[in-house]
Amino acid sequence: EVHFSLKPEDKLNKVKAVSREGGGGLIMVGDGINDAPALAAATVGIVLAQRASATAVAVADVLLLQDNLCVVPFCIAKARQTTSLVKQSVALALTCIVFAALPSVLGFLPLWLTVFFSMKEEPFSFA
Repeated sequence: EVHFSLKPEDKLNKVKAVSREGGGGLIMVGDGINDAPALAAATVGIVLAQRASATAVAVADVLLLQDNLCVVPFCIAKARQTTSLVKQSVALALTCIVFAALPSVLGFLPLWLTVFFSMKEEPFSFA
């Protein structure tokens, strides 16, 4: 939905109403002029940096350096890719931890040795 020519309090009320109705996430894109309350109330606030007020920049989640709305779908796609990568990394890390700890739990290795092998940095590095 696109809404324009709204007063700051109307923007905030519209963001709250759409958030209540939709139940999902809400992205608000604004130029930063009187948008700060609505940007803060949205799930994701995107502000256009060239005309943005300092308050809008402070409360926004995403800051577009160019005043070009065509990059918003690109930002959404990159956010989804990043979320997917983080989930994969966490799953891989938990899997590695389980497989590293399994010999210790079964009694094949002492616990201190498992912890020693799972450390990412060398504990005795002097360089």
